[in-house]
Amino acid sequence: MSGVALSLLPITVPVLLATAIGTTLCSASVNPLNHLKETPFDTQMTRTRMRPLVQGAISSAPATSFTIITGIVRPTVLAIFCNPVSALLGMSNIGLYAGVYTSLKQSSVINTWVGSLVGGIPPLIGSCGGKLFPTSMYSIEFFPPPFFSEFTAAIPVEHVDNLKSALALFFSILLAVSSF
Repeated sequence: MSGVALSLLPITVPVLLATAIGTTLCSASVNPLNHLKETPFDTQMTRTRMRPLVQGAISSAPATSFTIITGIVRPTVLAIFCNPVSALLGMSNIGLYAGVYTSLKQSSVINTWVGSLVGGIPPLIGSCGGKLFPTSMYSIEFFPPPFFSEFTAAIPVEHVDNLKSALALFFSILLAVSSF
């Protein structure tokens, strides 16, 4: 939602909800993948011993099915209600987390950098929920309190560059996470 809030472009409620639902489904899709890959290690850690796959409460078949279902619904929601860039960012985030980050956790500290990329992509998805790249003309409307009624006119903005605000948020998260 922070990405949507910082977007320079007007946003509609359906796009806002689709962005939230699609991004949530991305997370829901990647969690079982992580748990499936990490089960041997999760049995050794106090923090992760109670996970359903470790405890045997859920077998790998339902976890895999859930991942596949959410993996199909997620990009569809983002592509239809937001845009293809949002869907591609969501899919790439799942690949980064389940493929690269999870594999590197056991072998390299570079996983921290990959993890910061993974953490920065959801706000980027929110920023591009409307559109990510510059557009030719938008009219951004401001709704100030009634005592500022003379300022209620729409302000035309040429070439709104939403990419800069999206990347600023992305890199601020990247730097904050990777500095620890």
